[in-house]
Amino acid sequence: MEVRNTILDQRIPKIIHYCWLSTDPFPKDIAAFVASWKKLLPDYEFMLWDLKRDHVGENRWVRQSFEAKKYAFAADYIRIYALHQYGGIYLDTDVEVLKKFDDLLHLPYFAGTEGGKWIEAAILGSIKDADWLKDILFYFDQPFVNTDGSFAMITLPQVMNRYIEKKRKIVVAEKEEILQNISRNYNSHFYIFEKDFFSPKDMGTGVISKTTNTYAIHHFAMSWIPATEKFIPNLKRAMIKLFGVHTINAIIRLIKK
Repeated sequence: MEVRNTILDQRIPKIIHYCWLSTDPFPKDIAAFVASWKKLLPDYEFMLWDLKRDHVGENRWVRQSFEAKKYAFAADYIRIYALHQYGGIYLDTDVEVLKKFDDLLHLPYFAGTEGGKWIEAAILGSIKDADWLKDILFYFDQPFVNTDGSFAMITLPQVMNRYIEKKRKIVVAEKEEILQNISRNYNSHFYIFEKDFFSPKDMGTGVISKTTNTYAIHHFAMSWIPATEKFIPNLKRAMIKLFGVHTINAIIRLIKK
């Protein structure tokens, strides 16, 4: 009897994709994160993406965003392209991995929320050729530089949500519900894990609320953002460490008034 092969028969391959578009070496903290991945996941293949791999630098979106020094937007295309072409797991270089992803590899994809129904784009897993990835790639067919000289600077979570919600309902769910329903409802739902699985760090406060569920932590290092643009968020985090979250948030509310 002929075995019917479908996309859902695949497993997520043991490939870690990560992106570094600078000619500078990794900063110390980034180098430490990447080294820790390789120690924790010795049986995984690691694919470092730059502009030369698969000729992605020839893509108009990537070329224009790179030339505009908006490197994070070039990386947005690359991560979706890499997962679609090869399958595997994409990690931002400022992600700290706490435990193996092996018990998630039988799923057609995995992702978590960064808050509400917004998808955390720093940690994504998928089988090869997934149709939802192909849909997102359509967004990057447009130029990054608009006719008026402005940039198409919509964040990747916004792009992902927009294109996924055209065909599927995004649902934040507990792990057991996801394991039971993700393949059964593949064409109608897009399940994402709760915040503590992949994004337990609050971007604004820097406070980490990890649990036994936590696979990884996105540290929001903002490696490709100019130092001048990182000053305010870094100052806020430093003040929170000194005076606490509630005090600083109260001061911010007072200033806004």
